[in-house]
Amino acid sequence: MVRSLDNSRCASPVLSIQSVCSNRTKPIPWHSSAFSTVSCQQSISKKSYFVEQSDVRRIAPINQENTPKKKHTINSLRSKSKFHHRQPPSDISSWSTRWQWTNQMIPKEESDCDVLYWLESESVKEKNIVIKIYLPQTNQTARIRAQREQIALERLKQLICVPKLLRSNVHSANDDQSNKEFWNIMRFTDAERLSDYVKNNKADLREALKIAQQLLTIIKQIHAQNIIHRDIQPKNILVQYRSNSDEISLILMNFSSAWINNYQWTNSEENIDVELSNSFYQMPQFEKRQNENNDEQLREYQRSPKIDTTGVCAILFWLITNHEPKESKNIDKQAPHKLRVNSKFIEKRINEATAFRVGTKIPEHIMKHLTLIFDRGFGDSNQQWSVDELDYQLQFMFTLITNENEQVNYFPAPQIMNNIILSPTIPLEDPFVYVVSLIHHLKHQFATRYSKCVRWSTEKKNSWNAQNGRIENYDLLIFSCQEKNFPIDIKWDVQLLQEQNFLFYVKARTDNKIIIELPLGVWKINEQTANFEVHLQNFEMEIKTLINILFKSNVH
Repeated sequence: MVRSLDNSRCASPVLSIQSVCSNRTKPIPWHSSAFSTVSCQQSISKKSYFVEQSDVRRIAPINQENTPKKKHTINSLRSKSKFHHRQPPSDISSWSTRWQWTNQMIPKEESDCDVLYWLESESVKEKNIVIKIYLPQTNQTARIRAQREQIALERLKQLICVPKLLRSNVHSANDDQSNKEFWNIMRFTDAERLSDYVKNNKADLREALKIAQQLLTIIKQIHAQNIIHRDIQPKNILVQYRSNSDEISLILMNFSSAWINNYQWTNSEENIDVELSNSFYQMPQFEKRQNENNDEQLREYQRSPKIDTTGVCAILFWLITNHEPKESKNIDKQAPHKLRVNSKFIEKRINEATAFRVGTKIPEHIMKHLTLIFDRGFGDSNQQWSVDELDYQLQFMFTLITNENEQVNYFPAPQIMNNIILSPTIPLEDPFVYVVSLIHHLKHQFATRYSKCVRWSTEKKNSWNAQNGRIENYDLLIFSCQEKNFPIDIKWDVQLLQEQNFLFYVKARTDNKIIIELPLGVWKINEQTANFEVHLQNFEMEIKTLINILFKSNVH
Protein backbone atom coordinates (compact mmCIF):
# COMPACT_ATOMS: atom_id res chain seq x y z
CA MET A 1 0.00 0.00 0.00
CA VAL A 2 1.46 3.36 -1.03
CA ARG A 3 1.41 5.76 1.85
CA SER A 4 -0.34 9.10 1.62
CA LEU A 5 1.95 11.96 0.72
CA ASP A 6 1.96 15.40 2.24
CA ASN A 7 1.42 18.19 -0.28
CA SER A 8 0.93 20.90 2.28
CA ARG A 9 4.16 22.50 1.07
CA CYS A 10 2.35 23.85 -1.98
CA ALA A 11 1.18 26.96 -0.20
CA SER A 12 -0.03 30.25 -1.56
CA PRO A 13 2.05 31.64 -4.42
CA VAL A 14 2.12 34.97 -2.63
CA LEU A 15 4.21 33.43 0.15
CA SER A 16 6.55 31.87 -2.40
CA ILE A 17 7.00 35.17 -4.20
CA GLN A 18 7.71 37.10 -1.01
CA SER A 19 10.32 34.58 0.04
CA VAL A 20 12.31 34.76 -3.18
CA CYS A 21 12.02 38.32 -4.47
CA SER A 22 14.70 39.51 -2.08
CA ASN A 23 17.21 36.95 -3.36
CA ARG A 24 16.77 36.79 -7.11
CA THR A 25 20.39 36.76 -8.21
CA LYS A 26 21.96 34.16 -5.96
CA PRO A 27 22.78 31.06 -8.05
CA ILE A 28 21.59 27.81 -6.52
CA PRO A 29 23.56 24.56 -6.94
CA TRP A 30 21.71 21.41 -7.93
CA HIS A 31 21.21 19.06 -5.04
CA SER A 32 22.09 15.41 -5.43
CA SER A 33 19.56 12.66 -5.87
CA ALA A 34 19.61 8.90 -5.99
CA PHE A 35 17.18 7.38 -8.47
CA SER A 36 17.69 3.84 -7.26
CA THR A 37 17.04 0.61 -9.07
CA VAL A 38 13.63 -0.76 -8.20
CA SER A 39 11.12 -3.24 -9.51
CA CYS A 40 7.77 -1.50 -9.70
CA GLN A 41 4.39 -3.03 -10.28
CA GLN A 42 2.59 -2.11 -13.44
CA SER A 43 -0.34 0.20 -12.87
CA ILE A 44 -3.65 -1.63 -12.46
CA SER A 45 -5.23 0.88 -14.80
CA LYS A 46 -5.18 -0.24 -18.44
CA LYS A 47 -5.26 3.36 -19.63
CA SER A 48 -2.22 5.03 -21.05
CA TYR A 49 -0.73 7.85 -19.05
CA PHE A 50 -0.68 9.94 -22.22
CA VAL A 51 -4.43 10.40 -22.79
CA GLU A 52 -7.72 9.02 -21.57
CA GLN A 53 -9.22 6.32 -23.77
CA SER A 54 -12.45 8.24 -24.17
CA ASP A 55 -10.59 11.23 -25.64
CA VAL A 56 -9.05 9.41 -28.57
CA ARG A 57 -10.51 8.09 -31.80
CA ARG A 58 -8.23 5.17 -32.61
CA ILE A 59 -7.41 4.18 -36.17
CA ALA A 60 -5.00 1.59 -37.50
CA PRO A 61 -1.47 2.95 -37.90
CA ILE A 62 -0.02 3.15 -41.37
CA ASN A 63 2.72 0.67 -40.51
CA GLN A 64 1.60 -1.77 -37.85
CA GLU A 65 4.53 -2.87 -35.72
CA ASN A 66 3.30 -6.46 -35.63
CA THR A 67 3.07 -6.68 -39.42
CA PRO A 68 6.15 -8.51 -40.76
CA LYS A 69 8.27 -6.26 -42.94
CA LYS A 70 9.08 -7.74 -46.30
CA LYS A 71 12.80 -8.05 -46.82
CA HIS A 72 14.05 -6.33 -49.94
CA THR A 73 16.88 -7.61 -52.10
CA ILE A 74 20.18 -6.69 -50.49
CA ASN A 75 22.45 -4.57 -52.66
CA SER A 76 25.49 -5.96 -50.91
CA LEU A 77 28.99 -4.63 -51.34
CA ARG A 78 30.01 -7.78 -53.21
CA SER A 79 27.03 -7.72 -55.56
CA LYS A 80 27.87 -4.14 -56.54
CA SER A 81 31.60 -4.80 -56.98
CA LYS A 82 33.11 -4.43 -60.44
CA PHE A 83 36.22 -5.68 -62.18
CA HIS A 84 38.89 -3.00 -62.09
CA HIS A 85 42.35 -3.99 -63.17
CA ARG A 86 45.01 -2.69 -60.83
CA GLN A 87 48.43 -3.86 -59.81
CA PRO A 88 48.40 -5.18 -56.22
CA PRO A 89 50.65 -3.53 -53.63
CA SER A 90 54.35 -4.19 -54.15
CA ASP A 91 54.66 -6.08 -50.85
CA ILE A 92 52.01 -8.64 -51.86
CA SER A 93 54.43 -11.45 -51.02
CA SER A 94 53.76 -10.90 -47.32
CA TRP A 95 50.22 -12.29 -47.69
CA SER A 96 49.89 -13.87 -51.17
CA THR A 97 50.09 -17.42 -49.80
CA ARG A 98 46.97 -16.81 -47.72
CA TRP A 99 44.88 -14.53 -49.94
CA GLN A 100 44.64 -13.99 -53.68
CA TRP A 101 44.29 -10.64 -55.44
CA THR A 102 41.00 -10.47 -57.42
CA ASN A 103 40.77 -7.06 -59.14
CA GLN A 104 37.20 -6.91 -57.79
CA MET A 105 36.81 -3.39 -56.45
CA ILE A 106 34.04 -2.16 -54.17
CA PRO A 107 32.62 0.93 -55.92
CA LYS A 108 33.93 4.10 -54.34
CA GLU A 109 32.04 7.32 -53.94
CA GLU A 110 33.35 10.63 -55.20
CA SER A 111 34.46 11.75 -51.75
CA ASP A 112 36.27 8.48 -50.90
CA CYS A 113 40.00 8.83 -50.35
CA ASP A 114 40.81 5.12 -50.41
CA VAL A 115 39.96 1.98 -52.40
CA LEU A 116 38.80 -1.47 -51.29
CA TYR A 117 39.37 -4.74 -53.17
CA TRP A 118 38.10 -8.21 -52.37
CA LEU A 119 40.63 -10.93 -51.62
CA GLU A 120 39.92 -14.63 -52.07
CA SER A 121 41.01 -17.54 -49.92
CA GLU A 122 40.84 -21.29 -50.32
CA SER A 123 39.71 -21.56 -46.71
CA VAL A 124 35.92 -21.59 -46.27
CA LYS A 125 36.42 -19.84 -42.94
CA GLU A 126 37.93 -16.79 -44.58
CA LYS A 127 35.13 -15.14 -46.48
CA ASN A 128 34.49 -11.48 -47.17
CA ILE A 129 38.12 -10.43 -46.85
CA VAL A 130 39.00 -6.99 -48.21
CA ILE A 131 42.19 -5.01 -48.54
CA LYS A 132 41.92 -1.27 -48.05
CA ILE A 133 44.59 0.73 -49.87
CA TYR A 134 45.13 4.29 -48.71
CA LEU A 135 45.64 6.58 -51.67
CA PRO A 136 48.42 9.07 -51.09
CA GLN A 137 47.32 12.64 -51.33
CA THR A 138 50.77 12.71 -49.81
CA ASN A 139 52.68 9.71 -48.51
CA GLN A 140 52.46 11.14 -45.00
CA THR A 141 48.67 11.57 -44.90
CA ALA A 142 48.12 8.10 -46.39
CA ARG A 143 50.29 6.54 -43.69
CA ILE A 144 48.50 8.45 -40.92
CA ARG A 145 45.07 7.44 -42.22
CA ALA A 146 46.13 3.80 -42.41
CA GLN A 147 47.73 3.97 -38.98
CA ARG A 148 44.63 5.46 -37.37
CA GLU A 149 42.42 2.73 -38.78
CA GLN A 150 44.86 0.03 -37.75
CA ILE A 151 45.13 1.25 -34.15
CA ALA A 152 41.36 1.78 -33.85
CA LEU A 153 40.47 -1.70 -35.14
CA GLU A 154 43.08 -3.32 -32.91
CA ARG A 155 41.48 -1.66 -29.88
CA LEU A 156 37.99 -2.62 -31.05
CA LYS A 157 38.75 -6.24 -31.91
CA GLN A 158 36.23 -7.54 -29.35
CA LEU A 159 33.32 -5.70 -30.98
CA ILE A 160 31.17 -7.35 -33.64
CA CYS A 161 29.88 -4.00 -34.94
CA VAL A 162 33.16 -3.04 -36.67
CA PRO A 163 35.37 -4.81 -39.26
CA LYS A 164 38.00 -7.20 -37.91
CA LEU A 165 41.61 -6.31 -38.66
CA LEU A 166 43.67 -9.26 -39.98
CA ARG A 167 46.94 -7.75 -41.22
CA SER A 168 48.58 -4.37 -41.83
CA ASN A 169 51.79 -3.03 -43.34
CA VAL A 170 51.71 0.33 -41.55
CA HIS A 171 54.50 -0.47 -39.10
CA SER A 172 56.66 -2.53 -41.43
CA ALA A 173 60.15 -1.45 -42.48
CA ASN A 174 60.77 1.37 -44.97
CA ASP A 175 57.56 3.24 -44.12
CA ASP A 176 59.12 6.42 -45.39
CA GLN A 177 59.86 5.21 -48.90
CA SER A 178 58.15 7.55 -51.35
CA ASN A 179 56.35 4.95 -53.46
CA LYS A 180 55.04 2.70 -50.70
CA GLU A 181 51.31 1.96 -50.56
CA PHE A 182 49.84 1.48 -47.10
CA TRP A 183 47.09 -1.06 -46.57
CA ASN A 184 45.02 -2.88 -43.98
CA ILE A 185 43.40 -6.28 -44.57
CA MET A 186 40.05 -6.73 -42.83
CA ARG A 187 37.15 -9.14 -42.57
CA PHE A 188 33.96 -7.40 -43.64
CA THR A 189 30.34 -8.43 -43.57
CA ASP A 190 28.84 -8.62 -47.04
CA ALA A 191 26.14 -6.13 -46.14
CA GLU A 192 24.92 -3.00 -47.89
CA ARG A 193 25.57 0.64 -47.20
CA LEU A 194 22.91 2.48 -45.24
CA SER A 195 22.43 4.81 -48.21
CA ASP A 196 21.43 1.83 -50.41
CA TYR A 197 19.23 0.33 -47.69
CA VAL A 198 17.20 3.53 -47.37
CA LYS A 199 16.73 3.81 -51.14
CA ASN A 200 14.98 0.42 -51.19
CA ASN A 201 13.40 0.47 -47.75
CA LYS A 202 11.76 3.77 -46.85
CA ALA A 203 12.35 4.45 -43.17
CA ASP A 204 9.44 5.91 -41.21
CA LEU A 205 10.04 7.93 -38.05
CA ARG A 206 9.94 4.86 -35.84
CA GLU A 207 12.61 3.04 -37.84
CA ALA A 208 14.67 6.22 -38.14
CA LEU A 209 14.74 6.45 -34.34
CA LYS A 210 15.66 2.76 -34.06
CA ILE A 211 18.57 3.20 -36.46
CA ALA A 212 19.75 6.30 -34.61
CA GLN A 213 19.53 4.48 -31.27
CA GLN A 214 21.47 1.48 -32.57
CA LEU A 215 24.13 3.73 -34.08
CA LEU A 216 24.41 5.60 -30.80
CA THR A 217 24.91 2.28 -28.98
CA ILE A 218 27.85 1.48 -31.29
CA ILE A 219 29.31 4.91 -30.63
CA LYS A 220 29.06 4.33 -26.88
CA GLN A 221 31.06 1.13 -27.31
CA ILE A 222 33.84 2.70 -29.35
CA HIS A 223 34.01 5.73 -27.04
CA ALA A 224 34.50 3.32 -24.14
CA GLN A 225 37.75 2.33 -25.88
CA ASN A 226 38.85 5.99 -26.14
CA ILE A 227 38.18 6.19 -29.88
CA ILE A 228 36.26 8.97 -31.64
CA HIS A 229 35.16 8.00 -35.17
CA ARG A 230 34.66 11.56 -36.53
CA ASP A 231 33.27 10.51 -39.92
CA ILE A 232 29.70 9.36 -39.28
CA GLN A 233 27.83 9.32 -42.60
CA PRO A 234 25.65 6.82 -44.51
CA LYS A 235 28.45 5.42 -46.69
CA ASN A 236 30.38 4.39 -43.55
CA ILE A 237 27.46 2.45 -42.05
CA LEU A 238 26.64 -1.07 -43.23
CA VAL A 239 23.25 -2.75 -42.76
CA GLN A 240 22.59 -6.47 -42.53
CA TYR A 241 19.55 -8.52 -41.52
CA ARG A 242 19.89 -10.65 -38.42
CA SER A 243 19.53 -14.40 -38.88
CA ASN A 244 15.90 -15.55 -39.13
CA SER A 245 14.68 -12.05 -38.32
CA ASP A 246 13.38 -8.89 -39.93
CA GLU A 247 15.53 -6.84 -37.56
CA ILE A 248 18.67 -5.16 -38.87
CA SER A 249 22.13 -4.75 -37.40
CA LEU A 250 24.54 -1.93 -38.14
CA ILE A 251 28.28 -2.10 -38.72
CA LEU A 252 30.43 1.03 -38.52
CA MET A 253 33.39 1.13 -40.89
CA ASN A 254 36.14 3.50 -42.05
CA PHE A 255 38.13 4.58 -38.99
CA SER A 256 40.81 6.37 -41.02
CA SER A 257 39.74 9.77 -39.61
CA ALA A 258 39.44 8.51 -36.04
CA TRP A 259 41.05 10.16 -33.08
CA ILE A 260 42.59 7.72 -30.60
CA ASN A 261 43.06 9.02 -27.09
CA ASN A 262 45.99 7.83 -24.97
CA TYR A 263 48.18 7.41 -28.04
CA GLN A 264 51.37 9.37 -28.55
CA TRP A 265 50.97 11.27 -31.81
CA THR A 266 53.63 13.43 -33.42
CA ASN A 267 52.90 17.04 -34.36
CA SER A 268 52.63 16.17 -38.05
CA GLU A 269 50.13 13.42 -37.25
CA GLU A 270 48.02 15.84 -35.21
CA ASN A 271 48.03 18.56 -37.87
CA ILE A 272 46.16 16.36 -40.35
CA ASP A 273 43.00 17.06 -38.33
CA VAL A 274 42.61 20.53 -39.80
CA GLU A 275 42.19 18.93 -43.24
CA LEU A 276 39.30 16.63 -42.29
CA SER A 277 36.16 17.18 -44.35
CA ASN A 278 32.81 15.48 -44.75
CA SER A 279 30.59 16.10 -47.77
CA PHE A 280 27.56 14.65 -45.96
CA TYR A 281 27.78 17.06 -43.02
CA GLN A 282 30.71 19.32 -42.25
CA MET A 283 31.10 19.62 -38.48
CA PRO A 284 31.47 23.17 -37.15
CA GLN A 285 34.73 22.03 -35.52
CA PHE A 286 36.26 21.52 -38.98
CA GLU A 287 34.79 24.44 -40.87
CA LYS A 288 37.52 26.57 -42.45
CA ARG A 289 36.38 29.81 -40.88
CA GLN A 290 37.05 28.33 -37.43
CA ASN A 291 40.47 27.03 -38.36
CA GLU A 292 41.92 30.52 -38.57
CA ASN A 293 42.52 30.35 -34.82
CA ASN A 294 44.20 26.98 -34.60
CA ASP A 295 44.75 27.04 -30.85
CA GLU A 296 44.68 24.29 -28.26
CA GLN A 297 40.98 24.81 -27.55
CA LEU A 298 40.15 24.16 -31.20
CA ARG A 299 42.20 20.95 -31.06
CA GLU A 300 40.10 19.82 -28.10
CA TYR A 301 36.91 20.57 -30.03
CA GLN A 302 38.18 18.53 -32.98
CA ARG A 303 38.73 15.51 -30.72
CA SER A 304 35.48 15.79 -28.80
CA PRO A 305 33.13 12.77 -28.48
CA LYS A 306 30.32 15.19 -29.33
CA ILE A 307 31.44 15.05 -32.97
CA ASP A 308 30.07 11.51 -33.18
CA THR A 309 26.77 12.33 -31.46
CA THR A 310 26.37 15.22 -33.90
CA GLY A 311 26.91 12.67 -36.65
CA VAL A 312 23.99 10.65 -35.27
CA CYS A 313 21.82 13.80 -35.35
CA ALA A 314 22.82 14.33 -38.99
CA ILE A 315 21.95 10.70 -39.83
CA LEU A 316 18.55 11.05 -38.11
CA PHE A 317 17.85 14.25 -40.04
CA TRP A 318 18.77 12.53 -43.32
CA LEU A 319 16.60 9.48 -42.56
CA ILE A 320 13.59 11.71 -41.89
CA THR A 321 13.97 14.25 -44.70
CA ASN A 322 16.00 12.27 -47.28
CA HIS A 323 18.22 15.36 -47.55
CA GLU A 324 21.87 15.59 -46.56
CA PRO A 325 22.34 18.34 -43.96
CA LYS A 326 25.67 19.45 -45.55
CA GLU A 327 26.46 22.29 -43.10
CA SER A 328 25.36 23.63 -39.73
CA LYS A 329 24.19 26.96 -41.17
CA ASN A 330 23.62 28.07 -44.74
CA ILE A 331 24.49 31.49 -46.14
CA ASP A 332 21.32 32.89 -44.52
CA LYS A 333 22.34 31.47 -41.11
CA GLN A 334 19.58 28.85 -41.23
CA ALA A 335 20.13 25.37 -39.80
CA PRO A 336 19.09 22.43 -42.04
CA HIS A 337 15.90 21.64 -40.08
CA LYS A 338 14.78 25.28 -40.26
CA LEU A 339 14.56 25.26 -44.06
CA ARG A 340 10.94 25.15 -45.16
CA VAL A 341 11.30 22.10 -47.40
CA ASN A 342 12.89 20.10 -44.57
CA SER A 343 10.49 21.27 -41.86
CA LYS A 344 7.60 20.06 -44.05
CA PHE A 345 9.19 16.61 -44.34
CA ILE A 346 9.69 16.45 -40.58
CA GLU A 347 6.08 17.41 -39.90
CA LYS A 348 4.84 14.82 -42.40
CA ARG A 349 6.89 12.01 -40.82
CA ILE A 350 5.62 12.91 -37.36
CA ASN A 351 1.99 12.90 -38.52
CA GLU A 352 2.46 9.50 -40.17
CA ALA A 353 4.04 8.04 -37.03
CA THR A 354 1.28 9.34 -34.75
CA ALA A 355 -1.75 8.60 -36.96
CA PHE A 356 -3.02 6.13 -34.35
CA ARG A 357 -3.14 8.90 -31.71
CA VAL A 358 -5.56 11.27 -33.39
CA GLY A 359 -6.73 14.06 -31.11
CA THR A 360 -3.71 14.07 -28.80
CA LYS A 361 -0.85 16.52 -28.30
CA ILE A 362 1.76 13.85 -28.97
CA PRO A 363 2.79 15.21 -32.41
CA GLU A 364 3.52 18.59 -30.80
CA HIS A 365 5.67 16.97 -28.11
CA ILE A 366 7.63 14.95 -30.67
CA MET A 367 8.16 18.08 -32.77
CA LYS A 368 9.50 19.97 -29.75
CA HIS A 369 11.96 17.21 -28.88
CA LEU A 370 13.03 16.69 -32.49
CA THR A 371 13.55 20.44 -32.89
CA LEU A 372 15.60 20.46 -29.69
CA ILE A 373 17.75 17.58 -30.99
CA PHE A 374 18.50 19.43 -34.22
CA ASP A 375 18.89 22.85 -32.55
CA ARG A 376 21.71 21.50 -30.43
CA GLY A 377 22.94 18.90 -32.92
CA PHE A 378 23.47 21.54 -35.61
CA GLY A 379 24.70 24.09 -33.08
CA ASP A 380 28.28 24.98 -32.27
CA SER A 381 30.62 22.71 -30.34
CA ASN A 382 29.44 24.02 -26.96
CA GLN A 383 25.81 23.14 -27.70
CA GLN A 384 26.29 19.64 -29.09
CA TRP A 385 24.92 16.60 -27.26
CA SER A 386 26.74 14.16 -25.05
CA VAL A 387 26.02 10.50 -25.81
CA ASP A 388 23.83 9.99 -22.74
CA GLU A 389 21.87 13.22 -23.20
CA LEU A 390 21.04 12.33 -26.81
CA ASP A 391 20.17 8.78 -25.80
CA TYR A 392 17.45 10.03 -23.44
CA GLN A 393 16.01 12.31 -26.13
CA LEU A 394 15.76 9.40 -28.59
CA GLN A 395 14.17 7.21 -25.92
CA PHE A 396 11.71 9.98 -25.13
CA MET A 397 10.46 10.28 -28.72
CA PHE A 398 10.35 6.53 -29.22
CA THR A 399 8.22 6.20 -26.08
CA LEU A 400 5.81 8.86 -27.35
CA ILE A 401 5.16 7.07 -30.66
CA THR A 402 5.00 3.57 -29.17
CA ASN A 403 1.53 2.06 -28.98
CA GLU A 404 0.32 2.02 -25.38
CA ASN A 405 -0.31 -1.74 -25.53
CA GLU A 406 3.45 -2.25 -25.99
CA GLN A 407 4.39 -0.16 -22.95
CA VAL A 408 4.87 -0.81 -19.27
CA ASN A 409 3.31 2.12 -17.43
CA TYR A 410 4.70 2.93 -14.00
CA PHE A 411 2.43 5.95 -13.59
CA PRO A 412 -1.18 5.65 -12.38
CA ALA A 413 -4.13 7.57 -13.79
CA PRO A 414 -5.10 10.74 -11.86
CA GLN A 415 -7.51 10.33 -8.99
CA ILE A 416 -11.10 10.96 -10.03
CA MET A 417 -11.60 13.51 -7.28
CA ASN A 418 -8.51 15.43 -8.41
CA ASN A 419 -9.18 15.23 -12.14
CA ILE A 420 -10.75 18.70 -12.39
CA ILE A 421 -8.28 21.40 -13.41
CA LEU A 422 -9.01 24.88 -12.09
CA SER A 423 -7.52 27.83 -13.94
CA PRO A 424 -5.75 30.00 -11.35
CA THR A 425 -5.58 33.76 -11.16
CA ILE A 426 -2.04 34.85 -12.02
CA PRO A 427 -0.84 38.47 -11.60
CA LEU A 428 0.40 40.14 -14.79
CA GLU A 429 2.19 43.21 -13.40
CA ASP A 430 5.75 41.88 -13.17
CA PRO A 431 7.30 39.15 -15.38
CA PHE A 432 9.22 37.62 -12.48
CA VAL A 433 6.14 37.48 -10.25
CA TYR A 434 4.13 36.11 -13.17
CA VAL A 435 6.55 33.24 -13.87
CA VAL A 436 6.94 32.37 -10.18
CA SER A 437 3.17 32.21 -9.75
CA LEU A 438 2.66 30.18 -12.94
CA ILE A 439 5.31 27.60 -12.01
CA HIS A 440 3.91 27.35 -8.50
CA HIS A 441 0.40 26.59 -9.79
CA LEU A 442 1.67 24.02 -12.30
CA LYS A 443 3.62 22.20 -9.60
CA HIS A 444 0.76 22.39 -7.11
CA GLN A 445 -1.90 21.06 -9.49
CA PHE A 446 0.36 18.27 -10.73
CA ALA A 447 1.06 17.11 -7.17
CA THR A 448 -2.62 17.36 -6.26
CA ARG A 449 -3.80 15.33 -9.25
CA TYR A 450 -1.29 12.54 -8.55
CA SER A 451 -1.08 12.81 -4.77
CA LYS A 452 -0.78 9.03 -4.36
CA CYS A 453 2.60 8.90 -6.06
CA VAL A 454 4.00 12.44 -6.43
CA ARG A 455 5.03 15.22 -4.11
CA TRP A 456 7.54 18.05 -4.03
CA SER A 457 10.21 18.00 -1.35
CA THR A 458 9.42 19.65 1.97
CA GLU A 459 13.11 19.95 2.93
CA LYS A 460 13.62 23.53 1.73
CA LYS A 461 14.86 22.41 -1.68
CA ASN A 462 12.64 24.95 -3.45
CA SER A 463 14.79 27.93 -4.49
CA TRP A 464 14.83 30.64 -7.14
CA ASN A 465 17.33 32.59 -9.20
CA ALA A 466 16.71 35.47 -11.63
CA GLN A 467 19.24 37.41 -13.68
CA ASN A 468 19.94 38.52 -17.26
CA GLY A 469 16.44 37.78 -18.49
CA ARG A 470 16.37 34.21 -17.10
CA ILE A 471 14.33 32.82 -14.23
CA GLU A 472 15.29 29.51 -12.65
CA ASN A 473 13.55 27.37 -10.06
CA TYR A 474 15.27 24.41 -8.41
CA ASP A 475 13.22 21.74 -6.69
CA LEU A 476 13.11 18.06 -5.83
CA LEU A 477 10.30 15.90 -7.24
CA ILE A 478 9.68 12.72 -5.25
CA PHE A 479 8.00 9.81 -7.02
CA SER A 480 6.72 6.94 -4.86
CA CYS A 481 6.39 3.34 -5.93
CA GLN A 482 5.83 0.34 -3.66
CA GLU A 483 6.23 2.55 -0.58
CA LYS A 484 9.68 3.69 -1.70
CA ASN A 485 10.58 7.27 -2.58
CA PHE A 486 12.67 8.15 -5.62
CA PRO A 487 13.86 11.77 -5.90
CA ILE A 488 14.52 13.57 -9.20
CA ASP A 489 16.25 16.94 -9.34
CA ILE A 490 14.11 19.37 -11.33
CA LYS A 491 15.13 22.74 -12.70
CA TRP A 492 12.70 25.13 -14.37
CA ASP A 493 14.58 27.28 -16.87
CA VAL A 494 12.59 30.22 -18.26
CA GLN A 495 14.01 32.76 -20.71
CA LEU A 496 12.25 36.08 -21.21
CA LEU A 497 11.82 36.82 -24.93
CA GLN A 498 10.41 39.83 -26.73
CA GLU A 499 6.73 40.83 -26.73
CA GLN A 500 5.94 39.19 -23.38
CA ASN A 501 6.92 35.71 -24.56
CA PHE A 502 8.68 33.13 -22.40
CA LEU A 503 10.72 30.09 -23.49
CA PHE A 504 10.08 27.28 -20.99
CA TYR A 505 12.29 24.26 -20.30
CA VAL A 506 12.23 21.73 -17.50
CA LYS A 507 15.57 20.02 -16.91
CA ALA A 508 15.77 16.82 -14.90
CA ARG A 509 19.02 15.48 -13.52
CA THR A 510 19.53 11.77 -12.98
CA ASP A 511 21.58 10.24 -10.18
CA ASN A 512 24.54 9.89 -12.57
CA LYS A 513 24.44 13.63 -13.34
CA ILE A 514 22.89 13.37 -16.82
CA ILE A 515 20.72 16.36 -17.71
CA ILE A 516 17.47 15.52 -19.54
CA GLU A 517 15.86 18.51 -21.24
CA LEU A 518 12.08 18.67 -21.50
CA PRO A 519 11.02 21.47 -23.88
CA LEU A 520 7.67 23.03 -22.98
CA GLY A 521 7.75 25.59 -25.78
CA VAL A 522 7.13 29.33 -26.02
CA TRP A 523 4.32 30.72 -23.86
CA LYS A 524 2.82 34.18 -23.91
CA ILE A 525 1.76 36.04 -20.77
CA ASN A 526 -1.79 36.81 -21.82
CA GLU A 527 -2.32 33.23 -23.03
CA GLN A 528 -1.02 31.29 -20.08
CA THR A 529 -3.93 31.84 -17.69
CA ALA A 530 -6.54 31.10 -20.34
CA ASN A 531 -4.67 27.98 -21.49
CA PHE A 532 -3.52 26.82 -18.08
CA GLU A 533 -5.12 23.38 -18.52
CA VAL A 534 -3.25 22.85 -21.81
CA HIS A 535 0.06 23.87 -20.25
CA LEU A 536 -0.54 21.60 -17.26
CA GLN A 537 -1.30 18.64 -19.52
CA ASN A 538 1.85 19.32 -21.54
CA PHE A 539 3.92 19.43 -18.34
CA GLU A 540 2.28 16.22 -17.09
CA MET A 541 3.03 14.34 -20.30
CA GLU A 542 6.68 15.36 -20.23
CA ILE A 543 7.19 14.43 -16.57
CA LYS A 544 5.26 11.16 -16.75
CA THR A 545 7.11 10.06 -19.89
CA LEU A 546 10.39 10.91 -18.18
CA ILE A 547 9.51 8.82 -15.11
CA ASN A 548 8.51 5.85 -17.28
CA ILE A 549 11.84 6.01 -19.13
CA LEU A 550 13.85 6.25 -15.91
CA PHE A 551 12.04 3.30 -14.34
CA LYS A 552 12.25 1.23 -17.49
CA SER A 553 16.04 1.64 -17.57
CA ASN A 554 16.32 0.81 -13.86
CA VAL A 555 13.98 -2.18 -13.85
CA HIS A 556 15.55 -3.76 -16.92
